Amino acid sequence: MAVDLIDPSAQFCTYIGYSLDYLWKKISRATDSLPSLQNRQLALHLLSFGLKRPELWPVVRTTLLELAPKMEQAGHRSDWMPLLTTGIAQGRQQNDPEAVAELTMQLARLHQLQSNYNAAREYFKQSLDGFQTLQERRSQAKVMGRLAYLACLQQQYADGTQLGQQALEMLATNDPERAGIYGALGAIARHRHEWQKCIDYHHRALTLWQQVGDQRMMAWTWRDLGVPYCMMERTAEAIACYERALEIFQIIHDPIHQASTAMNLGNVYLTNNEPAKALPLYASSKIIFEELRDGLRLGKLYTNQGIALRMLGRWSCVIDALTQSITLMRQINDWYHLANAQEELGIVYQRQGNKAKAMKIFSDALATATRIEDDAGRQALASSILDNLCEAKK
Repeated sequence: MAVDLIDPSAQFCTYIGYSLDYLWKKISRATDSLPSLQNRQLALHLLSFGLKRPELWPVVRTTLLELAPKMEQAGHRSDWMPLLTTGIAQGRQQNDPEAVAELTMQLARLHQLQSNYNAAREYFKQSLDGFQTLQERRSQAKVMGRLAYLACLQQQYADGTQLGQQALEMLATNDPERAGIYGALGAIARHRHEWQKCIDYHHRALTLWQQVGDQRMMAWTWRDLGVPYCMMERTAEAIACYERALEIFQIIHDPIHQASTAMNLGNVYLTNNEPAKALPLYASSKIIFEELRDGLRLGKLYTNQGIALRMLGRWSCVIDALTQSITLMRQINDWYHLANAQEELGIVYQRQGNKAKAMKIFSDALATATRIEDDAGRQALASSILDNLCEAKK
């Protein structure tokens, strides 16, 4: 009598496939919220097995592409990036260039968020090459917009502007994809202290995000609008922008960008000479940035925290905060924010009567400022540092 034998391996593979199919469909239906922690952990577990079975590539592919932006939003980094890397390798084996290009763009984004800018640039370029081969113009423009923003983060403003303008030329005038590019150009304008141009770009982006109903990107744009309003001393408008962004981030459960917005709101209070209101916002944001190893935001936070502590006369904590900022900014070669943190540290030593140390720090800050690419930003910061250096020499 013949006995039918069930292959346990094949049965397990079928189970993984059915589970992934169920999971991504469930997650895709919840468009306005993040997957639960349980579902995210389940996805990580299932994908770790699914990526080992080439026959499951169609459902693995769909799950990776569906989950990628949501896992980023939820703060997954070290546990998610290896799966993206394996997915890219699997996509190449499966001769799936579209999935490879998309997943590579997602991997680049995560490297950017961890301030690994060289790796991010390399992966963005690989993604761009892939979309160019596929002749996917909208996707090419999207990646170019992200490269433009990365150039901004690396203070390569001329390159970023050129990339952004080239990307816009590839898109129809009403294409929602233009919104992300407007955001990148707005960020460049902000770093160049072109406040009205910054506002104009972000309002263009906001209009497009509102048209497609993208709540997360609307919140991002409200947050980005807060900075130029603050710098133009339009404090009430800046606070309103940040509060609107915080409201949306809380609704859509985006703790990462809720933290960055809270930090920016703290900066408004700092600018308005209310450091005591800023410090609790910095403290809550710091927890998130440390968890994510977000060197750029954490470095900025330490500088702002140092300024607030100085304004309150809490000298014992000021030097530690500014020293940590300097260390982080030096690690990611962010010359503008490094020079800014060095200047603030020099001010602290000057206020404490240690003129020799203050002059040394101000001199270091001036040397750092010479490495800033943007003329306007360099001149304004160098002028401020030089004034402080001259004062310390009296």
